[in-house]
Amino acid sequence: MIVAGVIAFVAVLMLVFSAVTRATAASARRKIDARFPADSIVFSDDLANFFGRTSKGVLQLRGNGGLVLTRDALWFLPIVGEEMSFPLAEITKVSTVKSHLGKTVGRPLLKVEWAEDSVAFFVRDVNAWLQQLAKP
Repeated sequence: MIVAGVIAFVAVLMLVFSAVTRATAASARRKIDARFPADSIVFSDDLANFFGRTSKGVLQLRGNGGLVLTRDALWFLPIVGEEMSFPLAEITKVSTVKSHLGKTVGRPLLKVEWAEDSVAFFVRDVNAWLQQLAKP
């Protein structure tokens, strides 16, 4: 009886998580579509998770949103908060890391660095992002 209750509880949690994930992605996609003409987007992920800006320290909150690569910049459009732009000409390195500012999800994060700062994101396909950002 207890096992059946635990299984039912886990099933409900999975349904709720799935619904929240779909709603988050839909919200991010609406922001992306409203902000960028389709032909200006090189690559995007509507379920990106921002792990913070190194210069702002460990007390920042993570945030979900859309990560968009255009021909001249990498943009993050959070579900809540101000959008961020990182000009490609200023990016000095892209790599993967296991954690950023003490935060992790147990999978590789995309780290983007420039002369004076860095940020990290969880994206669904980190290798595809590395390839896209490495293109001239």
